[in-house]
Amino acid sequence: MAFLECNDQCRQTKFRGTSGRKVVSAADHLSSMSRSGMSNIICAAYCRRNINCDLYHYSTVHNVCETFKKTSGFNVIDDLTADPNWSSWIEIGTWTLVFRSQSRIGVSTYETWIDSAHQDDNPYPSDFPAACLGLSLYDNCDRHFRSRVLDNWVNIKEVYFSLVKDDVEVVRILFDGQGTDRMSWFSQSRILDSSWSELATDAKLEPVMISG
Repeated sequence: MAFLECNDQCRQTKFRGTSGRKVVSAADHLSSMSRSGMSNIICAAYCRRNINCDLYHYSTVHNVCETFKKTSGFNVIDDLTADPNWSSWIEIGTWTLVFRSQSRIGVSTYETWIDSAHQDDNPYPSDFPAACLGLSLYDNCDRHFRSRVLDNWVNIKEVYFSLVKDDVEVVRILFDGQGTDRMSWFSQSRILDSSWSELATDAKLEPVMISG
């Protein structure tokens, strides 16, 4: 998947997380959800449904997700309390989903990526599966998602690449997108941050390219 700065399309949100902390003050409670198998991805998707949500915490012990809107004066140190059963995530920026690859559907991810005739958001079809626009419920999606942004790649600052398995993000890579096109941003020299700490500096790494 690739993410970039948010505009008026398919709003996604980037959060910064902290484990073992729970929201206790300086935030208006918006909603709660309970379900088995609670995860960060599920709770984040739940938060995104409410435009006012910019903070959430969840517990895999209690299988609960709660969403909030920060109030004036919110402070991470004072308004999150230690609790090993919870994790809190705070909005730090907004992103637009420009591509979402679905596994095991028999359709090439690369060929879909480069196919300028394929635009799923120009406009969105009324019957387009909602699961194909999110980061959870993967089994309910039967196709890739490709945005028209790929064919109008301008003013891109950063690209967020994510691999998700069983509703959990297992790999993340943040790329510098400035001065790139839809093919050139995917490069080792442009890695700003990654869940693989040595990825940006590993001299033995094979060339990193969209084409594989």
